[in-house]
This record gives sequence, structure tokens and C-alpha cells, in this order.
Amino acid sequence: AVGTNNRNGTDSYYDALAGRLIIPVVDAFGNVVAFCGRIIDGRKNVGKYVNTKETIVFSKGKTLFNLNNLKKARNEEGIDGVIIVEGHMDVISLVQAGVKNVVASMGTALTKDQARIIKRYSDKVFISYDGDFAGQKASIRGLEILKKEGLEVKVVSLPVGLDPDDVVRKFGAAGYLDLVKKAMPLIDFKLDVVRKTYDVKTVDGKRKYIANAVRVIKESPSASEQEDLLKTVRDLTGVTMESLKRDLYNAEVPKDEDTERTVQSAENEEDKNVLAARFVLSAYLFKRPFAKDDLEGINFSDLTHREIAEYLKEKRANGEEVRFNDLYEVVSGTGSEELGRIAELSERENGRAYEERYFYDCLRILKLESVNDEIERLKGACASETDNERRRALMKEINRLVLEKQKI
Repeated sequence: AVGTNNRNGTDSYYDALAGRLIIPVVDAFGNVVAFCGRIIDGRKNVGKYVNTKETIVFSKGKTLFNLNNLKKARNEEGIDGVIIVEGHMDVISLVQAGVKNVVASMGTALTKDQARIIKRYSDKVFISYDGDFAGQKASIRGLEILKKEGLEVKVVSLPVGLDPDDVVRKFGAAGYLDLVKKAMPLIDFKLDVVRKTYDVKTVDGKRKYIANAVRVIKESPSASEQEDLLKTVRDLTGVTMESLKRDLYNAEVPKDEDTERTVQSAENEEDKNVLAARFVLSAYLFKRPFAKDDLEGINFSDLTHREIAEYLKEKRANGEEVRFNDLYEVVSGTGSEELGRIAELSERENGRAYEERYFYDCLRILKLESVNDEIERLKGACASETDNERRRALMKEINRLVLEKQKI
């Protein structure tokens, strides 16, 4: 298979899928519509998977890997639900072990189109992502999309640090399927994510955990299920059932349209920071004349943005030239998609004065975000600190950051 040719900053070209295992992506009708390259040559700090570019017949958000074999398994044997994993190699490993009802998204969050495709094959879905909290938390929105399409959603809890491929190699197909049988319902999973988000050992963390937990529990239409879930909160926090029931009674679950607005508002707040990060990084990568200062003091929340920032810092420290195409060998996971969005900003012409003003506005947004995050981190540390001297030192640092924030 021939990958996309890319210029490497010199007069030569290279194959974007070089040094990778080429995996064909086949649609439900048996047609090869794209290729995926899985890294095999031991390089570090590069994306594990890279897809060929989207075309008329290939859209990542409308494609599921192994859909052709899922269709065959349903028609020949019947299936009890669809298992969704993250990586192509997870699919291959599971199918080799005899688990045939498995698909993978194409390195993107689950979409409405993919949910509708899955519903053609089964009303039951098992999400089996890597056993790390960051990945689990990021998957909630995708789970809600599946739920809204009328699918019964359960989440497979894998051992920390292991992906489905690891589990099959270590425990065999029987061990993996045993975890699938123990998959937790969506509401239990959401409650577990809330538990991992807040530190209930601190006063503030406990209050936030309870407030968010009862909102999740109120989504259940079953009174007995609500009581059962409240007992979990009681055992974790020590708060009485009577108090939790009062909180549950007073908690409000937004209507669908209100939920959409709430989600959209949160996304807009996130987008503001994401867009600011993209523009700032684009200005440095494409050598805008006003992008001169260091990126010190900015803690990028997105992994791809952090990797780009580290690349820029390293190049500047060594006095080396920055080449945008180098980044395809630097970013990990699905970072190449984010690189495309950053590259698009370089093609927009808004005038030097506007761009410079917008650049400094974006820098201010990112610096404020970094300072606010650090203040919240220190407040959490201060609340749990028992040594008075260390607590005073933490308070002093918090006050310094508050003053710094006022100057930004």
C-alpha cells in the first residue's frame, strides 16, 4: 500500500506510513476504503496509529474498523452485543482469540453516525477502552451519544495499564470475556468517574463529589437503584442516608434541551482555551513575527499541544529550525488530526494587526488558565496539609499567584 507522500522540510519526500504495519480498512460491503499504519520500528514519541487521509469513500467519523467481519458474524452465528475497542491491534488480537463481535473507531471519539451504524447490528454495546482513568473520563461523551441512539451501554473495566490486547495475551479469551460479563452499566461507570475525579479526603472534594454523584444517581428512573447507588456514596463519604436522600430530592436533572445547552456551554469554555492554544502554537510553528517570547508559564492541558510545545522549546534551545512536518513523528495517539487543525490556521489571512492582537489575547487566556489550575492544585494540597509550616508556605504561594493573576 502506498501512503501519503509528505515533504520533510528538505528537497526530499517520505512515505507517511513508512516503518509501519499496513492494515487495510474494509467497509461493510468488503471494499478496501483506506489504510492504517501501526508503528513497528520502535520509534518513540510518534503516533501509534496513522490513517490515510479522508476521501470521498473514507470518513473516520463514519467508519468502524472490522465492520465487515462483524456483519459476517451476525449473519452466520448471531452476536450478543458489539464490543468497541480503541485500537486496530486490539481488534485483531480479539478476533484471533475467537471474539468476533468487536470493532474499533478510527482514532476519534465516537460519533452519532458510528452509533447509528452499530445499532443496525445490535442494541447492546460494550465499551472496552484501555484501563486508565484519563481514557475512561474522555469516553463519557461518546457513551452519551450511544445512549441517545437507544443503545444499552455497558463499560468493561480492564486492569489499570492494560488494553484488550494485553488482557487476551495475559489471561486468554476466557479471561477477557469474563471481564465483559462483569461490565458495569453506564450509570455505575459515570458514578465511578465522579469518584475518581474528586478527592473525598478533603472537605471541598467531598462536597463536590456528593453534589455531582447525586446528580448522576437522579438520572436513574428506578427508586431501588437510586437507593443502592446512594449506599455507595454513603460508604465512601460517611454521610448519612437521610442527608443524601435530601440532597437527591433537591438535585435537579436538566431536561434534554437544558442538558444540550449546559454541555454546549462547557464545550464553548473548553473550545476557547483549545482555540487559543492552537493559534499560539500555529504562530510559533509558522514563524509569525510577533511570536517571539518563550512558552514558559503556559501549561497546555491537551497532550498534543504539550508535545508541540516541548518540540518548540527543544528546537529553540538547540538553535535548530522548526519544521512543521517533523511533528508527525513527535505527536502521539490521534495527534495528527489536531495538527491538521493547527495547520489550517496558517492559511487564514486576517491582517498583521488583527493577528498580533489576537495572539496576545490568546496568550493571556492560556496564562490565566495555567495560573488558575495551579491555584486550585495548591488549594487542594493546602486543605489536606497537616503541618502548619508547610500550610503557611502553600498559602504564601497561593497569594503570590493571585497577585500574578491580576497582572496578566
